[in-house]
Amino acid sequence: MNLKVCLLLVFFSVGATGRKSNPSSSIQNLMTENNKKTLLALVNEARAKGCKCGTQRMPPAGEVTWNEQLEAAATKHSADMFRHSFLRHEGSDGSTLATRISGEGFKWKSCAENIAEGYETEQQVIEGWLKSPAHCRNLMNPDYHFMGVARAGNYWTQDFAGR
Repeated sequence: MNLKVCLLLVFFSVGATGRKSNPSSSIQNLMTENNKKTLLALVNEARAKGCKCGTQRMPPAGEVTWNEQLEAAATKHSADMFRHSFLRHEGSDGSTLATRISGEGFKWKSCAENIAEGYETEQQVIEGWLKSPAHCRNLMNPDYHFMGVARAGNYWTQDFAGR
């Protein structure tokens, strides 16, 4: 049996400053600020050490690699959330994580998505996800080998997948 599993989790925070995104800001400019190298290093550092996700101890997991298709799906979802001022996994067009990453041509067996709003830096958003047990488990899941992250305003989408 060919089983595909996608986990979706919602996370909301206004971050350390308490300021929400400004919908009038330029989406294109804000997305180019996404620092892939930093995001990948922060995630792989946590995976290499292992961590505690709530009460569950997560052992070290292998590295994830950046995937442009997952990044493209994350970019579209972050931009959609930013444009329409919402924070949820279903897109304004009814899209889901599974349809977004499949639409980018990514062949997957398992996938998960973390979303957040209000964080201003890569460090802040990764720390926020690691403090949330369900998001932390997504980040530490050894079944995921690929990751893409995008930001529009202070709306973040982190997509994971395994093949």
